[in-house]
Amino acid sequence: MPVPLNRQNVYEEDKEFYPNSAPRYSEYKISNTKKRKFRELVFFLKVAFFCLTTVALTFVFLSVNLQPLIAFPIAFICGLVVINLVPYLIKLFNT
Repeated sequence: MPVPLNRQNVYEEDKEFYPNSAPRYSEYKISNTKKRKFRELVFFLKVAFFCLTTVALTFVFLSVNLQPLIAFPIAFICGLVVINLVPYLIKLFNT
């Protein structure tokens, strides 16, 4: 004769197996949206400035009759240097 299932015991066993389980929901924490939006804006400005700097430097290097195989990587590296140098110069002249 089959034994009826005891679902209450299964639930109790699960409760004992996971004693410190986290709740299934958490409260929504409002983050500082102005600061986050400003950081996103600065990021996209850096990307745009990097693109413009790289294109301008590539144009300069190519107009000096530098080989394209050399001009593009040099312009890319110079663009990275300029992007990393600008915040340092702003802090230097701001104080």
